[in-house]
Amino acid sequence: MIEIEVKGLSKMYGGNSIFDSVNFTVKTGEKIGLIGLNGCGKTTLMRILAEEESADAGDIFKKKGLKCSYLAQIPTYPEGVSVLEVLMEAFGEVGSLKRHMSVLEKRLADASEDMEKLLLEYGHVQERFTVLEGYGVDEKLKRITIGMSFSDDFLSRHFMSLSGGEKTKVMLGRMLLEEPDVMLLDEPTNHLDIKTLEWLEGYIVDSASAMIMISHDRYFLDHTVGKIVELARGATVEFYGNYSGYITHKETLKVLHEAQYKQQEKKIGAMEDAIKRFRDWGTRSDNEAMFKKAKAMEKRIERMDKVERPKTARNIHLNFEMSERSGKDVIQVKEATIGYGTPLFHIDAFILKFSERLVLLGDNGTGKTTLFKVIQKDLPPLDGQLVVGDSVKIGALDQEIYFDAGEKNILTYFREATLLNEGESRQKLARYLFTGESVFKKVESLSGGEKVRLKLALLMEEDINMLLMDEPTNHIDIASRETLESALVQFPGTILFVSHDRFFIEKVATRVAEVREGRLWDYAGDYCYYKEERKKQGQSLQGSVDPVDPVDKMLLGESQSSVLASKGKTRSEEQQRQREVKKLERQMASLEESIQILETEMTTLHVEIEANTTDYVLLGDLNATLTEKQKVHDRLSAQWMALSETIENLNSEVNPT
Repeated sequence: MIEIEVKGLSKMYGGNSIFDSVNFTVKTGEKIGLIGLNGCGKTTLMRILAEEESADAGDIFKKKGLKCSYLAQIPTYPEGVSVLEVLMEAFGEVGSLKRHMSVLEKRLADASEDMEKLLLEYGHVQERFTVLEGYGVDEKLKRITIGMSFSDDFLSRHFMSLSGGEKTKVMLGRMLLEEPDVMLLDEPTNHLDIKTLEWLEGYIVDSASAMIMISHDRYFLDHTVGKIVELARGATVEFYGNYSGYITHKETLKVLHEAQYKQQEKKIGAMEDAIKRFRDWGTRSDNEAMFKKAKAMEKRIERMDKVERPKTARNIHLNFEMSERSGKDVIQVKEATIGYGTPLFHIDAFILKFSERLVLLGDNGTGKTTLFKVIQKDLPPLDGQLVVGDSVKIGALDQEIYFDAGEKNILTYFREATLLNEGESRQKLARYLFTGESVFKKVESLSGGEKVRLKLALLMEEDINMLLMDEPTNHIDIASRETLESALVQFPGTILFVSHDRFFIEKVATRVAEVREGRLWDYAGDYCYYKEERKKQGQSLQGSVDPVDPVDKMLLGESQSSVLASKGKTRSEEQQRQREVKKLERQMASLEESIQILETEMTTLHVEIEANTTDYVLLGDLNATLTEKQKVHDRLSAQWMALSETIENLNSEVNPT
């Protein structure tokens, strides 16, 4: 069933078109990834769907009685409200009734009250609470708070005292508790650690709610969505499958588009040459028929359904250079305690070598950012030694980027920081997509993504041999992440970074360290090696969470829940198998669509070949194109067969013959 249908949506700001042709549908339970470059209008589209903004034209049709919730990038809430109260408001009347019952229970403990009257009132409230299935509230709340690592202390904190990332997590938790028909999630993975990310992925896959999610996390998109809607150049394109499937499909279409354009240009060029010859012959022989042929061919060119010239998307250009390398030992640590007032974790012995690319993992709040401050000498270790080599020159990209720029614009600030002239500054800023009038934008008004780009532009001008980066992919789009990955892999110096972007980690890191259980664990290998080692240790990346359902433990008690441990493990494995099957089925659907497109194009080529049997030049080109398409078709068919066999094997594990 269709929950939402969007037709011909358009929006303008200050005379500039944000988008003008948005069309897509949202079906029951569908998980959709909304992707596109920063600034293309994704958040604006979300706000329109959430009815927080209006479109200039077009229609949005929603199912009658549709319950739709929106997770904004920067949530707000009244002062003086606790985290638990924010979460409880997801239950509406049930939450109010629960609070009322708590008040009555306290009054019943007071012997001076009129017991009969209080019991009667309590009975009415309890009856309504039962009708609304209020006794399931604790179960739902426990499931979410455990999954998102909300401690009792955290639940009691005032919402407005939380950091931006903590507020986002709470609002996400509230939305999950509401269980609406459709969830609109704008960057739900920002500020989440890997353990919570993996829990959220499983929750999304199993949720009955439909979801539209803006995300630049490729790993997250691959593991959660079954459909991609890309917003580009003011219009949308729909694709059934995950992100990787879409990229493969898009690359195939790009190759076909370029081939079609080149073929058309070649054909038009040949026709224009023929027009010149006809006119030349007509002039020489004074033959009017030749001029008529030339005119007829010109009209044929005018009537042709022209293939649009392929466009290349603009992206940032990074090239980290290093004039002087550091010594072999970049950072040495011995018996050091890291903390800010109170200890957070201990490092027995640790050495970071030159040219290593080390990712520092750990749950939020374990002290990763504090370690970065110690390395930059903004904080001392609580005890022990942490020594940075004398020849180490650090360039830092902090999680929260601040510029002491006052009222300065981008160009002025960049010139003063780099001592370059205006021409050189404009040229360098253009590599980071600051072009034209945009260089006069005030630094204090920059978005998160723009701040990252400006900081990267400044880092490129520094003489550094070590990069220290705290969540470098936050706020930047997928294309920019891929460019950053390539630049970091080619950087000859040393890199120490914190990230929860698993795709980014897999591409960049050559070594892993993890803050866990109050100490630093060192893994002498890349992210894949780290995951294998954790498995050998008998600890999944879900952390030390008991495999028994936390609700089972809460309702049955420790003694009975221990009996369910093996059942919980089996259920977890079955859920993992089902998620894998769903993922593979989405990939198969993507391949089927690509194969169908190819077969349609091949049929068209066969028709053109039959119609041009005497044009040997064109015939050769058509046959060459057909051969290439057949190769792609064979490759995709083989991939489809392999996926089909894998799914069959996974299913046979449950139903062996």
